[in-house]
Amino acid sequence: YDVWLMDAFTKDSLDMRHNPTYAFNVNLNDASSYGKGRFTVIVRQNPALAVHLLTFTGTKATTGSKISWTTENEQNYTNFTVERSTDNGVTFTALGGFASSNQGTYEFLDTNPLRGVDMYRLKLVDLNGTITYSNVISLTYTHFHVTVNNNIRVYPNPVKNTLSLFISSANSNSADQSDGIISSMINDKTDKTNQYSITIVNNSGAVLKRGNSNVTTWQADVSNFMPGSYVIQVSGKNGKAVGQCVFIKL
Repeated sequence: YDVWLMDAFTKDSLDMRHNPTYAFNVNLNDASSYGKGRFTVIVRQNPALAVHLLTFTGTKATTGSKISWTTENEQNYTNFTVERSTDNGVTFTALGGFASSNQGTYEFLDTNPLRGVDMYRLKLVDLNGTITYSNVISLTYTHFHVTVNNNIRVYPNPVKNTLSLFISSANSNSADQSDGIISSMINDKTDKTNQYSITIVNNSGAVLKRGNSNVTTWQADVSNFMPGSYVIQVSGKNGKAVGQCVFIKL
């Protein structure tokens, strides 16, 4: 915003954002020099001072899609929301966001990019409620992206009926996990050091199934799931993340 002090007596004005003081004279013989109508403060928006998005980029990282952007003129009342589309830009879903910290440089990690083309954009909401959007960037994934770490695998993927989960643990023997195929999936390995919490969510974050296990294999019936992409999340003691990955329901 611009803030101006208007002096009706001298027909002068002062930019108060850049000038903290204003000197003036009073003529006691002229009431207009000290009357209540001499000064007026005018506040108005200046588009040049509004928040500006300078860059918006995305790169593939080992833990997901890394979304980065830089801004100028932003204050701690600007809100950022990262949105993603998996239907070629027809619809966008909010992944998450936060208020600005007046740093000018920000990052957001999408830990669940889906196979195919993931399109991202940034939504900015300023103090006065003005909404602006960034350009759209695309990242293409040709394989299922295992996120958080490589401590879990699901199979088969895609799946029609029964989804099987394998959890790697420090106490379990190594298994052949190439291409998501677990050769030692028959023998459950009890992990006495952990009690695993398992959650399956859809793209909107709604929880569809929960489970618990103290062994390194687990199964779930997903035959009643609608066709599409889902995320399975595994956590251990104290809610510490063990692993997370995406599977497709046919």
